[in-house]
Amino acid sequence: MNDTYGLPLILAAWLWKSHVNQCRLEKRLADLRHQNQRLSRMVASLPEPTFAIDNQSRVILWNAAMERLTGVPATAVLGKGDYEYAVPFHGEQRPIMVDLVNHWDDDIAARYSNLLRQDDLLVAETMTHTPHLDERYLRIVVGPLRDESERIIGAIESLQDITYRRISLKVLEGREELLRILVGHMPLAVAMCDRQMKYLYYNQRWISDLGLPDTDHIGRSHYDAMGSTLPDHWKPQHARCLNGETIESQAEPFTRADGRVEWLKRIMHPWRTSDGEVGGIIFLKEVITTLKKAETDLRLMEHVLQNSPVVLFRWLPAENWPMDYVSENVSLFGYSAEALISGEITYATLVHPDDRSRVAREVRQYATGGAHHFQQEYRILTQSGETRWVDDRTVIERDQEGRITHFIGVVIDITERKQAQQEIARRQMFLESLLHHAPDAIITLDDRNRVVDWNPGAQTLFGYTPAEAIGQSLADLVTQGDDELQSVIMQNFQTTISGTRVEPIETVRYHKNGRAVDVIAAGSPIIVDGVLTGVVVMYTDITALKLARTDYDMKRDYDFKQIRVQREYDPAVGPVPCEASKLQQVFLNILKNGAEAMAGVADEEHPPSFTLRVIDDGPWVRVEIENSGPGMNETIRRRIFEPFFTTKPVGEGTGLGLSVSYFIITENHGGTMDVRTSPNKGSCFIIQLPKAGKLS
Repeated sequence: MNDTYGLPLILAAWLWKSHVNQCRLEKRLADLRHQNQRLSRMVASLPEPTFAIDNQSRVILWNAAMERLTGVPATAVLGKGDYEYAVPFHGEQRPIMVDLVNHWDDDIAARYSNLLRQDDLLVAETMTHTPHLDERYLRIVVGPLRDESERIIGAIESLQDITYRRISLKVLEGREELLRILVGHMPLAVAMCDRQMKYLYYNQRWISDLGLPDTDHIGRSHYDAMGSTLPDHWKPQHARCLNGETIESQAEPFTRADGRVEWLKRIMHPWRTSDGEVGGIIFLKEVITTLKKAETDLRLMEHVLQNSPVVLFRWLPAENWPMDYVSENVSLFGYSAEALISGEITYATLVHPDDRSRVAREVRQYATGGAHHFQQEYRILTQSGETRWVDDRTVIERDQEGRITHFIGVVIDITERKQAQQEIARRQMFLESLLHHAPDAIITLDDRNRVVDWNPGAQTLFGYTPAEAIGQSLADLVTQGDDELQSVIMQNFQTTISGTRVEPIETVRYHKNGRAVDVIAAGSPIIVDGVLTGVVVMYTDITALKLARTDYDMKRDYDFKQIRVQREYDPAVGPVPCEASKLQQVFLNILKNGAEAMAGVADEEHPPSFTLRVIDDGPWVRVEIENSGPGMNETIRRRIFEPFFTTKPVGEGTGLGLSVSYFIITENHGGTMDVRTSPNKGSCFIIQLPKAGKLS
């Protein structure tokens, strides 16, 4: 070099340009991080590196920003004491500034320059000396953690990296020191070589980013230092740069000596001597692996979000909640993100008018109550006017003064779940109604054969009230001391409680007054979440069936032997999976109703008759029971299967027989039940049962 001052001036000029370029790069990275933060604010990460300890100096908080600052994951320090939190900053376990909250120590306080007390906060600056933090200046704010009684239960420390601010102050103290500090602490790897590609200068980041040995490389060839890790296309680029060309590479992979692949952005600029000749190359390299990963993660997050059922809204705390961000998959509800963000449609107008005031009231309550997040369920209107139920999980964003700046809501369509819940509730109410009004005795037992539930049918059949029966042994209630019958009941109970169903059998049980009752008995285990919890027993009174077998009904004075029965059975029909006792109950109910109807109108010209048909109907077996009774008009036909609807006089019918029969066919067997009738032309009940049995 001809001019001894030329090199520093050139270096300063190029370093200043690299600093400007770095600011631009940092701005781009900041923009990307801002977009990423918008999607990740749902986890409510604190912006500043922050950690907290309890009164025993155990770590109770170590946020994501702290992980990024120290490189120490929260899982490695949470719950630990013995000043473990000091290691990332000072390289050893010892009391630090946060410990002054729980116990003041002048020696500890003396380690921090310009330590100030602001109310109950402590503020100071310090410098770290650990390899990971690379001599960073930190501004520290420490304060107490208090419980609801204002007692101090720990301490919290928040950090701010002020390295570049401190460096800027030192710049003012001397230009020569400025260059070394600025280059040495720049996030860019910087090196300067002569025309023989020998190092004249490099900073520490150049060594670490390229994975070079931490030895003195001044005067050493760049090619010798890089060895086999030097990509083949770099040497031709160096030659072009030595000929005066500035070369910039936006992003390319680089394999370090340890095998790790990093993404680099490179700038190579020729530096010139005082006489204008190219004296060598100034290298600026930036490791942008984190940036590349952030870009990839951001694209992945956006892809996942846009292809998921979850819609993200960000709305302002203003009238009608205008939006400044909506994920593109809001198209699930028929809207475009552009129309919503433009203000043409506000979030409040999406909410169903009947829910709008409730939603607004709840939002105010959460906001004024200091909540950080909340959950709501309400209806929204789609672009086409359809009503959909949504589950909204909202995070409240506040500024440093606690003022609300935004609401971020994660919304998912739960219409099908709501409809399923409503259907389950409807069916549960229907089943409970049937259980309460069913003519059968339905009894629930625990694992010791004691009565847990005793429905009205059981009270009617056996005479005991629920208060008398619950808690008692079923064998004691319905056997009247018959040891043999008690033994049978206990055997059946043991079979059922072991998980095996007891098929329906015709037997005898006893009424409270000692009267024998002919019943069909069946039992089934109760299994909840794979655990056997008890037994359900059903008793069906077959007194009417017994009377039918004798062909005489003493109550209505009709003689079954006088009813002509015509059978038309298709011989091709095979067995059908079913519950025989329940179908017997259905058929008996239809026959009994038909016999009663025909008893009032039959004469010599119109003798009572039943026509019984069994027909092969593809995947179904159709059963028809036709009578020659008076028939029904259309009004009665439409209501014949409704619970509690009856055409019998008061006191002679409950209106449940056909509704229970309808439930047995449709719900228990997956079939259909209908009636074909007209006045004075009889009635034909049509039952269809699936040959394959009820589908799950």
